[in-house]
Amino acid sequence: SEENAADVLRAGADDFIPKPIRYMEFMARIEALLRHSRPDNATTLRVGNIEIDLDTQKILLGGADVGLTRREFDLATLFLTNVGRIFSREELLKNLWQGEIAIDTRTVDTHSSRVRKKLGLDGGSGLVLSSVYGKGYRLDTVQTD
Repeated sequence: SEENAADVLRAGADDFIPKPIRYMEFMARIEALLRHSRPDNATTLRVGNIEIDLDTQKILLGGADVGLTRREFDLATLFLTNVGRIFSREELLKNLWQGEIAIDTRTVDTHSSRVRKKLGLDGGSGLVLSSVYGKGYRLDTVQTD
């Protein structure tokens, strides 16, 4: 309700998103928060040798465009801006595939696998996207020798 939202915001929250979450609004709010959190209003974020261009919605690996689909870009951006956080398959489905019917968790597995291959998230680059048994997916940094 409006009262609940007002109470949460007064208690110190920066934003409030009511359920059911609307995908486009959710992504727009994330983009707005990223814009405000970037120094000097930069339009790119860098994680290791991966550069995310938020304006063109492209991801560059070592300076070369990786060629991700919109869904792969959204998934990769979510992982790259939340290193160390575990995302359940259900959470990813709800946030990235909201409103689509007949989508199951194997879709998340397929897209995660493609993102892992396209961005080299197998550990060699210092980042590894791994499946956490019974939980979901997590992007972690690893020490490279």
